Amino acid sequence: MQSNTQHKEYEDVDLELILRSGNSFLPAQKIKCSLFRIYSEPSSPYPGFSKYEAMARMDNRHIQELAEKGYPIIDPKSYASFIHEGITWDVYDSTMYQIKQENNNPNIDYWDYHLNKKLKSDEQ
Repeated sequence: MQSNTQHKEYEDVDLELILRSGNSFLPAQKIKCSLFRIYSEPSSPYPGFSKYEAMARMDNRHIQELAEKGYPIIDPKSYASFIHEGITWDVYDSTMYQIKQENNNPNIDYWDYHLNKKLKSDEQ
């Protein structure tokens, strides 16, 4: 973990993922998160937009690893929440990115999830 006055950062950390399937939720599954950032104050990557308390970055290869373990592939837009150290972070929105690689390396696809801490009154 690295920290400074702006945020706490965790690299290659395991989170628990809660997926929404229709009107229900699937059991939590562990997923590797390449970058999990908790902001000291709500922040936004885009000026004038909603502010978030945290961000989780998921590489597409880690999403595929869940499928290889028999977990159904669900559109990453259906991710409902992540759990880190007992705290549930609800997904507010997500953005998909693709980094083009050189020298015949495959492209890297990843998703950034903007998160807000689940309020106790929201707990099921």
